[in-house]
Parts: sequence; structure tokens; C-alpha cells
Amino acid sequence: GSLPVRRELLLKNRVRVPSSIALAALTSNTYLIAFRLGSLECRMATTSSLPCNAGLVTLPHLPLEGIRILDLTRWLAGPIATALLGDLGAEIIKVESLPDGDQTRQTAPFVEGESAYYMSINRNKKSLALDFRSTQGRELLRRLATNCDVLAENFRVGVAEQMGLGYMSLSKENPGLVYGAITAYGWDGPYSSRAGLDQVAQGMGGLTSVTGFDPDSPVRVGVP
Repeated sequence: GSLPVRRELLLKNRVRVPSSIALAALTSNTYLIAFRLGSLECRMATTSSLPCNAGLVTLPHLPLEGIRILDLTRWLAGPIATALLGDLGAEIIKVESLPDGDQTRQTAPFVEGESAYYMSINRNKKSLALDFRSTQGRELLRRLATNCDVLAENFRVGVAEQMGLGYMSLSKENPGLVYGAITAYGWDGPYSSRAGLDQVAQGMGGLTSVTGFDPDSPVRVGVP
């Protein structure tokens, strides 16, 4: 199975991180960064803690080049984390569950039918869609995991293990695997099995109690 139209748009609009960056000091705390994205040359000024006499620095490679990450995350916490790793040069293979894929594909605003929210946190990623509930789909996920350096997931506690994708199982076939699991309430405790989203964290943390129109009508803080 696949998400053909959306996958093509994802690849077409994928942001490419530059492979070469030039850094030159302008003042004691301001630097000029110049880099090339395809045929487009970009320049920007930024502040940095680097010494003023740093001169011109060329970075021929990004720090995480050669690292392959299997990204099974969705919504926000996981995808933004793996997107940042992609910015640093890692190869990110994002796998979404059929039939609809990552839920943020349905989140406004939309540009040419695609969620800008989804695209912004899934940049620098390769895209694949599988049926996570099928035996064949889970076997393909397992094969992918054995050929990756890192696996990232943000399922509820225990779900990855039920799918045969827990660390104890995968590490037998891939001993060097780095396993990153994001949970709402940790691995143990009375709330460990609960799912967590932005609005849940806001409610549990009391943030919604200081927003809204009156004490009885809390309002969720908007997405930045």
C-alpha cells in the first residue's frame, strides 16, 4: 500500500540541508552564514558564541551523515525530534500506518492540499506507508529496524512490544540499535499506559486554568 499523491508532494517539497556551510565573522558576536541549496545561494546573519577570529570555517559534512534512523513517530513530539536529526544530516525513514498516515496530515493550514504543519515537522525525511496491523507490514518494519542505527517511536507504553518491535526483541537482531521511545507519563506508574497529546499536557499541567474567558471555560493554548 501507499499514499501516492501525498508521498510525491512530500518528496517534491522536501527541504534539503546544505552539504557545505561557510561561516565568517562580521562583528564580535555576529556572523555571516552562506550556503547553497541546489542552484540557490543563501546568506544570513546570526549571533554565535564562536570567537571573532574564527575567520572562515567550511563544514564539508554534517555531523550525523551516515546515520540511518527509522522514524515510527507521529503527531509532534517525535516528528520534530527526528526532523532536527535530519537537519544534522541523518537519513530519516519515516514510516506511516495505512490507510491515513500521520494524523498531522489532516491539520490546517493547507498549501496545495498538503498540511503545512505536517510538512514543517517532517522535512528531510524519506516516506513509506505500511499497514502496521498486518503480519506482512510488521515483518517489513522489523526488517527495516535491523538495518537502521536508531529507531524512534512514540506509541503508548507496551504497544511496540505487542507489535514485536520492542527494544528487547529488536536488539537481539541488531545489538547496536539505539532505541528512542517517547512517552507521556514514563514507563511505570499509574498513568504509564495513557496516551498523551498537547492538550492533555496542558490540562494536566494546569496551563488551561490560566487561559480562556472565565474559570469555567478553559481554552487550549494555540500551536505556535
